[in-house]
Amino acid sequence: MLHISSFSHNILMQARENLFENPVEGFKYYREKGMEYSDIIGSFFDLYPLDEYMKYYELSGMKPGSLIIGNNFAARDKEEREKNICILKEYMEQMSKYGIGDMMLSPMTEPAKNQQEFNELRDLTIEGYGLLVDYAKKIGVGLSFENRSSLERVDSRTEDIKYILDNVPGLDFVLDTANSYVVDEDVWEMYNTLRDRIRHFHFKDWVKDENGTIKKNGVACLEGCALGKGFLPLKELLTTIVKDGFDGRLSIEISTYNQVGIEVLDESIAFLQAGY
Repeated sequence: MLHISSFSHNILMQARENLFENPVEGFKYYREKGMEYSDIIGSFFDLYPLDEYMKYYELSGMKPGSLIIGNNFAARDKEEREKNICILKEYMEQMSKYGIGDMMLSPMTEPAKNQQEFNELRDLTIEGYGLLVDYAKKIGVGLSFENRSSLERVDSRTEDIKYILDNVPGLDFVLDTANSYVVDEDVWEMYNTLRDRIRHFHFKDWVKDENGTIKKNGVACLEGCALGKGFLPLKELLTTIVKDGFDGRLSIEISTYNQVGIEVLDESIAFLQAGY
């Protein structure tokens, strides 16, 4: 069964813009629209500690999705690497306490300058994931990562992602529907190759500029939009994953926090509901 989710910071920022009376009202609004879960972004902990999120969930009926966090657990420096892994284990312990079952981890390593550096960073990433997966499993937390939008990263191409997954049993994958296009990866190939390890999806859609441009100097220059309004084949992908019996969350990813953001989320929820 599919479950609709989004990123909690969208709702929190909308509340800060006074579009909702308070965060709880924002969570209630989207819960009534059909959004069951919201993902927690670790970079917002300075504004909203984890226990604050849990109050919002309890009062609104929303459920926590994944804790999404960036961490340099694959640093070249061994001391830094071990320190960061300890930090992640502490987060996992908090997640276990609150009943948050998923952590999506983004390795904050520096971009690789050449193939040798790429291979070294990939091996360190695999080593770190291996240590973290074993610990997470013991306390009932699932661990995953998503495809990135930079070829200098070790987790942007299908073949590299498969290599990581093949070397870390128990690690899951989150397919981001738009990041693949930034690095010229075929989202269908990525899905078909990795589908048995896909835990969740990040659904986002884009529109091209007036010249039909997707990238300038290797950087995406696209404007986000409601799901189904852009050029990504989301309707076809949604139809396929429903047919294939996918059981997980579809997280709506947008970058607009104003009134337009509410409309975009509303339209995106309706798009996903119509697809299943």
